[in-house]
Amino acid sequence: MKPRLKEDIHKRISWLKRARIKLTPRLLLPRMKNLYMRAFIRDYFKTAAGEALLSHGKPFIETFALHPLAYGKWEVGIGRSTYESSVGVGIYPGRSTEEPIPVRRDSALVQAKLGFERKAVIIEALQGKRGNVKDVQRMNAALGMPWPNYLLQETEKHARACGFKKVKIRKPETLYYYKHPAVPVKTGEAPGPVIERVQARMRALYEKAAQAMGYHEEPGFYVKNL
Repeated sequence: MKPRLKEDIHKRISWLKRARIKLTPRLLLPRMKNLYMRAFIRDYFKTAAGEALLSHGKPFIETFALHPLAYGKWEVGIGRSTYESSVGVGIYPGRSTEEPIPVRRDSALVQAKLGFERKAVIIEALQGKRGNVKDVQRMNAALGMPWPNYLLQETEKHARACGFKKVKIRKPETLYYYKHPAVPVKTGEAPGPVIERVQARMRALYEKAAQAMGYHEEPGFYVKNL
């Protein structure tokens, strides 16, 4: 446990003892969730993009509730991410939503990585997990739509509830991992054609999702007014 988080918890427990409030799970779990979220935001959002996450994205992140999917033991929620953003909306292996951890720390099957502006939620990247093709196909069938469309739908719904006016998807051509994809190349195979196939799949994924969900094009983004 991080020292600052441990100190926060001890302070809160001391306050509860002084107030003579019985430390039952019903009373303690909401307080632990709040402390964990505060520590998560403070410790992990240190970059320039992280400052925007903290200043504009905190209400979205704090109030996005984990909820189960009909497909198997999976749930939709906010989780940690890397590279393009520190946080994203994703689909994760399911577990009890009563646990005092509102931010998923494990690996998502699929994820929409998030950024924020004052009036807009930004999809910094859409990312699946290599090697999960069959799982993704079954999940798409259960959702009744491709997973990018579903994650956009969930993001839009919560963004609207939090008072944001737009959702913006970065075009793949603007992303580092579009220009420099991490792809395996077989011995003796030229990397150029492999990279071009990966880039074509990325363009198709973003374009199909944006068109299906009613986005319009602007320089560097697909944009939807809420």
